[in-house]
Amino acid sequence: MTVALSNDAEAAFYRHVQRQAGERLAASCLALIARGDAEEIDEQYLRVLAGFPWICASPDVTRVDLQRYSEALLPRMNLRGDWSAAVVILERSRGRNDWPEAKNWLAWFYELAALYDKAEEVARQGLADATRLDAAGARCMAFARLAKVLRTRGEYRQALEVYGRARQLAETAREAELLAYVLNSSGLTLWHLGELEEALSYLRQAWQSAQGLKDLRLQGQILNDLGIVLTALGDYEAARQNLEQALRIVEDIDDRREIGVVCGNLGEVEHDRGRLGHAQFFQERALRIAEELGNPYRIAKAKVRLSALLRSLGDPEALLVAARLAREAAELSHEKKLHHFLITGRSHEALALFLLGRQGEAETLSREAVQVLAEHEHFDGSRAEVLFHHSLIFAASGPEEARRAALTAGEALSAMAERIQDAQRRERFLSAIPLHRAIREAVDRAT
Repeated sequence: MTVALSNDAEAAFYRHVQRQAGERLAASCLALIARGDAEEIDEQYLRVLAGFPWICASPDVTRVDLQRYSEALLPRMNLRGDWSAAVVILERSRGRNDWPEAKNWLAWFYELAALYDKAEEVARQGLADATRLDAAGARCMAFARLAKVLRTRGEYRQALEVYGRARQLAETAREAELLAYVLNSSGLTLWHLGELEEALSYLRQAWQSAQGLKDLRLQGQILNDLGIVLTALGDYEAARQNLEQALRIVEDIDDRREIGVVCGNLGEVEHDRGRLGHAQFFQERALRIAEELGNPYRIAKAKVRLSALLRSLGDPEALLVAARLAREAAELSHEKKLHHFLITGRSHEALALFLLGRQGEAETLSREAVQVLAEHEHFDGSRAEVLFHHSLIFAASGPEEARRAALTAGEALSAMAERIQDAQRRERFLSAIPLHRAIREAVDRAT
């Protein structure tokens, strides 16, 4: 005998079945995490992720359960680029998921999802919570998280000050891993400020602190950042060695985000060495990964770098693509408030259009880049390049404006060089890097 159910009864029945299935899924996911088998969690990652709504909804799930779930899943979500989903998990569980690292994770994923205002707000909340706990390690991580958000937004001096406070706490707590992370982050911030020799010193200290640690991802990051600074100093062979070692590490642990980062930096080294085919391979790989992960900061950076590379090829088709990539980077940066790549994107598009003979458009964009640069005086690393581009664009139509731009670019370059105490390293910085040689030649012509 078949019993017909009303629509309401049928809907209620299916909700009951779904709830039972969800509760079984939640229980099995928590049991899996409690066993602590990392390989099994990796294999069943999507299933564990699907169990979250039921875990969060269940009145039987404790805060400890939520913390264990978060601690197991969030690092995996970070590596896989599932940042928006991670934000959902942390937002939906905020009332119950109050373990000390939860706000640091939420600030991190907000930043990766380009929600920078929310990232800073949550980072400051996390710092306030950690201060109340009076635990040096938790306070150190909270300061470091806030500094990272400030650095991504281009507020380098403020970030450096906050990293300094984090370092004091890491040293007090004798936390070798935290100290290595903070030293590395401080070094990268100094690189953004153009203080290259001091940046190198911090990064070498970070590498010493990281020796013997189990955190391979951190070791890969430090080697990558050493490669960045050595490239900026013109020491291409040492840069290449560090970056290739970093790439081996991050490929071994399958960290997609860091693979993209290292590939972009290897592309820069190969570009400066004149190995354009190798450079294009690495930059295109970096852009593909950035787009797969949906990281606006990395997408903008990769497009600016690829634009510069294609522009150096010189043919009209490559110049059109270079202009388009730079324009896309600037538009994305304007939307996401990434001031650094807004400036460099406009400048690189302007130079590509100038080389295509589109003088009026090039002048308008270059003036816009210089104007925004003037509003962000801490972008020392980009100042010389942007002003040099400006001098090239205005060489014929505005020789006096071009002359002033070339001289100012030379002043910016000299200011960075003066911070390098080692005479041999300083000379390599000025003579080995193609851009720097071109700026010095422009200054000679201007004087």
